[in-house]
Amino acid sequence: MEKKKITNTKFIALDIGNVCVSLRYDKCFDALNLSHDTEVPESFISILNLLERGKISIDSWLNDFSSVTGGKFTKKELIVAYNRILGEEIAQTAEFVREAVKHNFRVIFLSNISEVHAIEIYERLSFAHLISGAVFSYEVGYMKPELQIYEKFSELYGKPELFIDDKKENRHTAQLLGWNTVEAVPCTETLLRVKI
Repeated sequence: MEKKKITNTKFIALDIGNVCVSLRYDKCFDALNLSHDTEVPESFISILNLLERGKISIDSWLNDFSSVTGGKFTKKELIVAYNRILGEEIAQTAEFVREAVKHNFRVIFLSNISEVHAIEIYERLSFAHLISGAVFSYEVGYMKPELQIYEKFSELYGKPELFIDDKKENRHTAQLLGWNTVEAVPCTETLLRVKI
């Protein structure tokens, strides 16, 4: 069923990595018994990019992951290792989302993410039940800062009142569209001053 644009609602677009959770690549290396300075092959980075764009299946990606790690791990172990990149929940964001929802905002994920990590995020975040929707790169085939992923958000939800993303280049594209952006979650007082 095709999603229809929701109107007359205040939306906040929320990134995930380093906004909702810390990113811990070191924990992934630990799970794979690799040194933290291990160089990841460019070919595997390209495969991961395809996974996050939804251009290859999880199974195909796992086959490459297994090859890169010398076939030493089961597919389940590789998924567990990959999910260890998703670190601790950021407490300020959890509190911000609760306050935003309390004040009638609807919070929507806008993230470059694979299906594997998306599933893990919904299972682990204490405030996942408060998220009203998502525009994920693996679903739409584009990644921030590419314009098309923002256009998809606008198509579904309109222009958000606020877009929170730690990466300058991602905020830059949003600013070109006239979106109000911040690097990290603001305090409640700032949230309530958001122009509606």
